[in-house]
Amino acid sequence: MNKFAWSIVYEWLLTDELLDELEYTCHPTYLESWNTCLLIFWNTKQESSASLEKELSTLGSILSVDLSIEAEDKIMLLNKQIEWDVYETVAFEGIEICYEELIERFWESYEAVAIREAETSSKFWNRVVRVDFIY
Repeated sequence: MNKFAWSIVYEWLLTDELLDELEYTCHPTYLESWNTCLLIFWNTKQESSASLEKELSTLGSILSVDLSIEAEDKIMLLNKQIEWDVYETVAFEGIEICYEELIERFWESYEAVAIREAETSSKFWNRVVRVDFIY
């Protein structure tokens, strides 16, 4: 099993019936544009971000994707027992950014749910680290 964290925006509103079909814990946010943003984090049998994206594309037309999967990136899920409310993601990018130091920094934070490598920085050529929060 691979851990993953995912923020995805679907075109239009997703119904509760569609969301109930997912085997993952997800938090839907319905945007003013009538689109649906899902925050999903859990474990998956999928081996790559492409196969996971293909699986989740069955729900509807995808507008944007922010995905980290353990098979491709470092990821630490911190808190699965949370009360859903507002979702935020913060990207840490810079010469001195260190994945392990960010884990130490947010380890005891109740609001931080995942710390993950996201992509390669176009400015510094090292890894961007994202921290996902629920408030």
